[in-house]
Order: sequence, then C-alpha cells, then structure tokens
Amino acid sequence: MSEKKHNSDLFSTTADLTQIHVPPLSSTSGPIPPPRRDERSHTLKISRREVLKGVVSKQRAYLEAMGVPGFENRVFELDTNEAVMGRSAECNVHLPLPNVSRVHARVYLVNEEYHVEDMNSTNGTFVNGVRISRCALRNNDLIEVGEAKMLFVEAKVRE
Repeated sequence: MSEKKHNSDLFSTTADLTQIHVPPLSSTSGPIPPPRRDERSHTLKISRREVLKGVVSKQRAYLEAMGVPGFENRVFELDTNEAVMGRSAECNVHLPLPNVSRVHARVYLVNEEYHVEDMNSTNGTFVNGVRISRCALRNNDLIEVGEAKMLFVEAKVRE
C-alpha cells in the first residue's frame, strides 16, 4: 500500500529570494540597473527605457476614431506629449457628443510609454471595457469616452 504525502511535506524548505544572483545577458551590454520596487506592491517596475536601452527605434502613436458620427476612421496623431479629449473645441481630440465632458480625458507620454487619465468626467473613461482613473496604454487598447470609441495604435520600428 502506498503512502499518500501532503503538499506541506513536499515543500517544507524555503528560499531567500533576495540572495539570488542573475548574471547579465551579455558582458558587452554593461551592468543592468537594479529594478525599482513599488512600496505598495510586490510587482517590479521596469520601464521600457531600461529594457530597450541602446536600441534605436522610431515611434508612432495615434488614436483612431470608431463609432463617432462624422469622425469614422479619423486618425488623431499623438505627436505631442499630451492630447486632451473632450467636447470643448480647444481639445486636441474634439468629440462633439452630448455624453462627453468638456475636458474628458488626456493621453500623455511618460518615459516612452503612453498613459490615459480620466479628467474627472461625468460618465467616466473606459479602457477595454474597464473604468479607469489612469492606466498605461498598449497597442490596440480600446478607449471609450462617452459613446466615442478610440483605438490606440502604437507602432515601434527598429532603425
């Protein structure tokens, strides 16, 4: 008759993960800076700049309007560090819809990474169906501002 072991018996040892050393990928790339830790989380913060250090690339990002009456398939280039979306004519991305706030949301660039932030709008800002106050954007994320849907497109090309 075989003896049944409990999971606690199989995993009785623990390792101190702070003592693990990971050698650099290449000796020519130089030292890799230690990752930053977020005080509120156990998730490591690693920026794209640190990961792609030394890689030359060209970046293009834009918002493509979807389901906006009169703006179907219109492209709003994100060629500045910030683009504001809203009903006001002063916004970079002017969306003349009744359920869009005057200044609804903004898309901005920080450390070569685009983010979207709700500007205390009445109806909220959604990314891929989830209501957000602020979040990082990835290629093909769908931003919903009122009834307007904007597809975020980011293309990076190595030079």
